[in-house]
Parts: sequence; C-alpha cells; structure tokens
Amino acid sequence: MAWAAPSDAQERTGLVPFLLPDLAADFGAPADVAGLDYMDAAQLLEERWDREMPSDYEDQDDDGWTAMRAPFSRAFPCLAPAEEQHLGPAQREQALSGLPPAHIGLAAARRSADVLALIGWQGSDQFDDALPIATVVRSWEDRFWAKLLRVDFAGIQLLAERSPHTVETAQRLAAEMFAFCDEYGGQGLHDIPRITAALMDSPIWTFWWD
Repeated sequence: MAWAAPSDAQERTGLVPFLLPDLAADFGAPADVAGLDYMDAAQLLEERWDREMPSDYEDQDDDGWTAMRAPFSRAFPCLAPAEEQHLGPAQREQALSGLPPAHIGLAAARRSADVLALIGWQGSDQFDDALPIATVVRSWEDRFWAKLLRVDFAGIQLLAERSPHTVETAQRLAAEMFAFCDEYGGQGLHDIPRITAALMDSPIWTFWWD
C-alpha cells in the first residue's frame, strides 16, 4: 500500500501522505493552522450534538430519536477515553489492502490533522473552512492515533492506529461521530448503535457531509 511507507516516515520527512480518488476534491485558500490551538473539540462536538437533538417543541422521547442516540440521553456524553492498544501489523495491512487504487498527495505538516486546513479542503458546506474538522481530527489523533488517510470531494477517511477495543469506548466515540458528520462508514450510517458496530469492525473511519 503506497500510503503506508510515507506515513511511517512522517516524523523524519515532515510530509503527510493522503490518498486522492479520481474525483477531485474541492480546495480553496489554506487556513491558518495556528487557530487550531484555540479551538476545543469537546465544545465543538457538544454544540453540534445539541443541534441534532429535537427542539423543546418536539417529543424528545420519540422512539426514533431514542434509538438513534442509544445508549445516551439528550445530553452529550463526555469524550471517549484514549485507547492504548495498537493495531497489529497484520490488522493494519488487512485494513489498507481493501482500499481501492488512488493517487497520493504529500503535504508538509507538523500533524496529520492539520493537512485539511493547509490544503484548503472545502468538502463540507457546514463549515466556513476546514479548521473545525481539523480540530476534531486532532483530538482523535491524540486519543486514537487516527491519521488522515483519504481526502474526497465531500468526505475524508482516517486510519486509527489505536481503534477502540471495548463497546463502551466505541459507543462514546460513536456519539462524537454522530455529531461530527452527516453519514459515517460510507454506508449512510447516522445512528450511534450502527456506528458503534462499524467502529468495532474496522480501524478505517469514513466521514461524509451532504
């Protein structure tokens, strides 16, 4: 897999690799990554979670909403704890081997998450720039060693070198992803139980925005 070797050499080269499909992504002016130091992933996700919840004028105990956010209530749960267990080499190779062919890009960046801001990615019309998305990806990079894997025109993929190994951690992480994107997994997933199952099944995380 062409992505793996330059990713492993990132600390030495200062270059972050990312896959690019044939369908070109939308790029604009680079955003100033210095702003990421002043943004808080937990606050951003909680605000987006609150916007997803039914309003006070709607039935908050509706069975559909209860099922979508199970096992959580209306309140945003705190961030998932960091994972300590690394993927084994065979698990990593198996996950990467299933990816389709793609071009590869290289960006000079201190952190993998910063690439989205540095290349001016504009794949989501829910944000003015890539800084909020990069803020959340930074948090996942810290807790789960999640590295930018693929950049698409309306989505991104990450490889989590420390993916969750317990259902409890996966559920709390799934709650973050429920708030983060429109669809998860490349399968239109937008409920916490199914995102949890997908997280337990694969270390490749796929996000999509309409």
